[in-house]
Amino acid sequence: MKNITYLLGINLIVLFSIMKVNASNNSFPLVFGNFASLWPYLLVELIIFIFLFIFFQKRCKTSKTQIIDLTYEAKKSNENYKLLFENMIVAIAVIQDNKVVMVNQEMENLSGYSKENLLNLQIKDCVLSEDLEKVLSFHKKILKTNDTDRTCNFRMNRQNKEIRYIQSEVVKINWNKKPALLSLLLDVTNQKKAELKFSATEEKFRLITENISDIIWVINLTQDKISYLSPSMKNLTGYSIDEMQKNNFQKLVNSDYYNNLMEIITKNKKIIENVDNSSSHDRYEMEIKHRNGYATWTETEMKFYKNEQKEVIVICSTRNIDSRKKDEEKINYLLNHDSLTGFINRRAFENILKEYDNPSNYPLTIIFSDINGLKLTNDIFGHNAGDELIKKSTKVLKSFAREKDVFARIGGDEFVILMANTDFEKASLLISKIKEALSKENIYAIKCSLSMGFDVKTSNLQNIQTIKENAESEMYKEKAATGKNIDQQMLQSILHAFYQVVPNEKLHSEYTAKICELIGNKLKLSGNELYTLRESGRLHNIGKLPESLKGTKLDPLDKSKCYPAVSYRILTLFDDTMDIADFVYQHKENWDGSGYPKGLKGNEIPLISQILGLADHYVSLISGLYGHIVSIEEATNIINSLSGINYNPEIVEAFNELIKDSE
Repeated sequence: MKNITYLLGINLIVLFSIMKVNASNNSFPLVFGNFASLWPYLLVELIIFIFLFIFFQKRCKTSKTQIIDLTYEAKKSNENYKLLFENMIVAIAVIQDNKVVMVNQEMENLSGYSKENLLNLQIKDCVLSEDLEKVLSFHKKILKTNDTDRTCNFRMNRQNKEIRYIQSEVVKINWNKKPALLSLLLDVTNQKKAELKFSATEEKFRLITENISDIIWVINLTQDKISYLSPSMKNLTGYSIDEMQKNNFQKLVNSDYYNNLMEIITKNKKIIENVDNSSSHDRYEMEIKHRNGYATWTETEMKFYKNEQKEVIVICSTRNIDSRKKDEEKINYLLNHDSLTGFINRRAFENILKEYDNPSNYPLTIIFSDINGLKLTNDIFGHNAGDELIKKSTKVLKSFAREKDVFARIGGDEFVILMANTDFEKASLLISKIKEALSKENIYAIKCSLSMGFDVKTSNLQNIQTIKENAESEMYKEKAATGKNIDQQMLQSILHAFYQVVPNEKLHSEYTAKICELIGNKLKLSGNELYTLRESGRLHNIGKLPESLKGTKLDPLDKSKCYPAVSYRILTLFDDTMDIADFVYQHKENWDGSGYPKGLKGNEIPLISQILGLADHYVSLISGLYGHIVSIEEATNIINSLSGINYNPEIVEAFNELIKDSE
């Protein structure tokens, strides 16, 4: 009993000492928590102590020295509590009536205010205005209900105006017999900034993921489950995310694409499963079916890895590459096809030739063909006309095409036909039909025709390249054998067409040729010279042919059209007329050097050109080519007036003799 009384007495003395000390400075240590609420109990304990003290006074031999020692211990304990309070690493504040009434050192550090300043501040001075209402409401709730939810987050205004994020834990206490709040404040600024940064990053990637046109897939291969699917799925497939989760992916692709994709996924899954801390990448192109029936080309990028649970995950990004694939197809088409005819080109033909070279296609026929007169057409009528000649020729070729036949344009005017299961007889018959059909086609005055040759591979022992070379050789043999006749036919054909369009030109050319020959006789030229002179006269205006056949209005006085130059270019295209090309080209030169195209003077001008120039001028005058018909007498006077200027006086004299003879 003595021990119990002794211990109780020590406890009461300690408590009493603490109360006495703290009553002077109006503070309570943190470690007592809601210490002020213990007053009633302390009073009862004090009464009990007095009673026990008197009751056992005589039996208690405790000295005054022992009492003094106990008081000293109580004071020392109080100092320890104060030391602990002041040095806690958590900021502490006691708040009463929305004012700060007690703080520790860490609170000074957190706020930037001194203790004296803090004790003169109100809550509104420390809390950011946007958060003030929230804090006040929270404090009011704690004071009223002492709610178990005692955490409040807000932003603090430090003395230097810096804003810090604070998390406070608040409990209700009694302070000087009035309700108050004990608040522990933690600075969570760095944590909050990290959260905000993470949240912003997360939001950014969420927005990107949900708004990009690519489909983002996250698939747990271990669980065989789609973990995430971006909303862009609907744009590409027509199916919502929910529908895709329920439906089999296999419905989107055909079996070949699906099987290939599964092989890629299985291969990479095994790699990840067998190698720790590994990852792998892959890519696959496939067509995905839209629910409306059409298909879209897509490219899927895949990254495989293990998550923390050692499960194999694949992140897929599927994008629409339909436009790119179509562009690639166009490029591949252009790389392998001739843009004008649509036939494959030489590069593609060589590849297909290798494929066709197998016994199932024997007898395999190769036909080479060359368009006759293409250069002539280009030179006379221009490249547009040449293109039309090519198109008409290829159109006829296509009309005889079978399903497996291959047509290729391997040069400007050369074509190859590859025909499987076609023997010599069938090939010969086909060539005859093609030539007959072409003979009915023409471009302006140029009739369409082809020089053709072929060879047939009937055995695997034969070399396909040799067969190809033989067919090409046969084509050139035909072209050489018929080339001269074809040229003559073409020349007559274009002259015939020219004269049909401009009948007066035929009369003009024939009369000019006659006058040239008569003047040549007066000058006693040789037979060959007379032939050359006559042909020059007959063909000197052939340069007007292109414009006339194209429907262009002729202007004989317009030197800019340079008919002699065009005539020269046309005449050099034919072997039979090449010798007269220079004479026709220079027949507009003048004796005094004032003519064109070269400005030659005197005997620098070939004699044939001198005679042709005078004859052409005379016939133009009397035929009304310059707008009105001139009489022979008047035309003769004009020619004589130009003697020594435009014309050689000797030739003018021969011309006068001719006129006299005709009277």
